Amino acid sequence: MEFLGLVSESFMAFSEADAVDVCLRERDRFFCVGVVGPRTFVPEGSAAEAVKPPRFASGCCNAADGVRCPALLEGGLACVRPLLSARGSQVLGGKPSEIRLAGSNDAACEVKSTVLSPFAVGEGAQGLMMLRTSRSQWFTAEQTELYASLAGLLGVAVAQQSAQRKVQVRARELGTLYRVARLVSFPDATLEQTLDRVARALPSGCPEPEHTTARIVIDGQTYGAEERPSVSSMSSTVSRDVMIRGENRGSVQLAFTSDAEHAADDESLASISRLLAGVARQITTLVCRLQLHASNVSSQRLLRHADRLATVGTLASGLGHELTEPLTAIVGFTELLHKDSSLSEQAKKDLDRIECASKHAREIVRRLMLLARQSPAGWQELEPNRVVEEALSFVEQRCISRSVQVSCALDPAVPVIVGDRTQICQVVVNLVRNAVQAMPDGGELQVQTRAVCSGLVISVKDCGVGMSEEVRARVFEPFFTTKTAREGTGLGLAIVHDIVSLHGGSIEVESVPGAGTTISVSLPLAPPGATTRGDDAGGHPA
Repeated sequence: MEFLGLVSESFMAFSEADAVDVCLRERDRFFCVGVVGPRTFVPEGSAAEAVKPPRFASGCCNAADGVRCPALLEGGLACVRPLLSARGSQVLGGKPSEIRLAGSNDAACEVKSTVLSPFAVGEGAQGLMMLRTSRSQWFTAEQTELYASLAGLLGVAVAQQSAQRKVQVRARELGTLYRVARLVSFPDATLEQTLDRVARALPSGCPEPEHTTARIVIDGQTYGAEERPSVSSMSSTVSRDVMIRGENRGSVQLAFTSDAEHAADDESLASISRLLAGVARQITTLVCRLQLHASNVSSQRLLRHADRLATVGTLASGLGHELTEPLTAIVGFTELLHKDSSLSEQAKKDLDRIECASKHAREIVRRLMLLARQSPAGWQELEPNRVVEEALSFVEQRCISRSVQVSCALDPAVPVIVGDRTQICQVVVNLVRNAVQAMPDGGELQVQTRAVCSGLVISVKDCGVGMSEEVRARVFEPFFTTKTAREGTGLGLAIVHDIVSLHGGSIEVESVPGAGTTISVSLPLAPPGATTRGDDAGGHPA
């Protein structure tokens, strides 16, 4: 439009016409640009002549709006062609009524001389240049032929301008896609950061970036530049779905104000469509890449976990052979001592505790070996509250020595579940031991069972030192510990995690540094695929 306006002004200065109009049709779009000179169709010799500045008017209309330029409608210039000379131009005594001009230039006025000069603009486009004046017999035949030649050159210039504009639009589109590709390939950015940056970069690929806003919607989350006008306030919107492995996960959206909408020509609209498609593909690649990366990280973590379990198995095998025999001897000698009738009642109780603790230690060694070898558990029906009480008896002396007061709240409505009794007991023992170690100055330890619709929850709450986010994220990794070598090996919570996973349960950790930690173990009524071998016999672990 700007180029056609400059051309109109040049033609008016060259021809000394009172008005010059250039109309252009490109497919279904019409452009009308006109310039009205300072004479403004005042009568010849009027005092008002040459006192008004040139007035530029432009317009863009299309067939869908119902505002048409009949001279450039179907049939091209059929309505004016009969009036044209062999060279393609014609001098008329007035303005043809079939021709609609740009904006206010079409206002009624006295026109005594008109020159019509059509021109072609490549393929699929054509134009018409019209020079008007209120002076009679102003244009000569030689001038008319000259204007016809200049109109032909105007068509070539417009075609060149159109080609340059296509190059500019394509360069803008490719530049934006290159920028988006760099943002998507940035290795350290999160998905949220990348999508927000891409949404901010998208308007630069549109003809009116300041009147355009973009947003990206993935899995219900919206990303976009908040400082721009909202999408809902825009005049029109275009979008492209983001398909990931055949599933629609969201869309890329561009919204335009009415100014930006009218500034977009066919080439710009095609460029925007290609831009949206390219960005949607980049986002698909980004999401797939991040999912693959997360899968690789998870696989590596599992491999490390498996490697450490293998190490545990090696250690357990070695230690098991070394510890099982002396523990068996301790149990055997305590059983012999029980036969001594001279022992006091207190001594007998102490022997019971020694025997119970020795059996528990022997069972832990055996279970650690079994876990390392991924051996099947011994499923049986059991009463969780009895198992918790039994586990607490194992750690009673430890709690007393550490000035830890145990508060136990067992829900009588807790159902009988199917599980490995020794393993569940080990879970409680490990959690209590871990909690006691987290309270170096003593304090209150709360153990609770609670019935839920899917089974039960066992909670162990301490008022110890708590855990940071970094420690909490790694607390179930084998051999990860914040304690000294004398206090822990980093296997306690890892074993808890394996046992609970084996039972089809889950673990929830709530911790506040300096305020304590609560670990809640949820167990189902029965592990997946478990078959029982008998009822809970009670008593100590076998």
